[in-house]
Amino acid sequence: MYRIGEVSTMLGVHPNTIRRWEKQEKIKIIRIGMGHRRIPESEISRILHQTSTTPSPASRVTPGVTDELSDFLNFVFSYHGNDPELVKRAMIVQNKYAIPVTLQAKKTEKVLISPQIQEKPAILPLIPAKTIPEPQLPVKTGFPRHAILDALQPIGLAQRTAFGDLLTAAMILKKFTAKDLATRGKCPDQIASTFCEKMAGLGYAASSDGTFELTVVVT
Repeated sequence: MYRIGEVSTMLGVHPNTIRRWEKQEKIKIIRIGMGHRRIPESEISRILHQTSTTPSPASRVTPGVTDELSDFLNFVFSYHGNDPELVKRAMIVQNKYAIPVTLQAKKTEKVLISPQIQEKPAILPLIPAKTIPEPQLPVKTGFPRHAILDALQPIGLAQRTAFGDLLTAAMILKKFTAKDLATRGKCPDQIASTFCEKMAGLGYAASSDGTFELTVVVT
């Protein structure tokens, strides 16, 4: 059972579109009380199958390639539904080759949801370090890019895209100011300042006199 915000991300549509489909009886939504609504996984799978019924070049793809793409798409839609850019790219591949998708049940006890609707954001266990006197900062490795962006809690897809560009610039520069990132990421100074403050607050970067330095290796 998924929330409307999660389903809109998986299907690449606005949440209002989901609500309109409900009124048009194009999608089944279950009300669980207190105004909350949930959409069964079977409904998501049915709609994803409908988007791939148009004839496509799938007939020219070898069975082995089709199976590999199908496994990849299943993995994306089942475990990375909170990454809108990845889901969007996966849907393009799915529609191009008319590959059926079967959503898998998550095996983790805690289900990850999109940052716009989760009550308690998933913050990686780092100790915030606003000032570090040592010249060589301890670098922590193995932090996925999408997990860091989720923890930053960008407001909307536009800000998430801007944060993604700023994160790329930070990975290149290693040591930077908000102005440096704004120039390299081609975004407003205010967005860059917000990004730097969030990174420092979560312990992904250390700050000193307006200069920031990454303390993690992004994968």
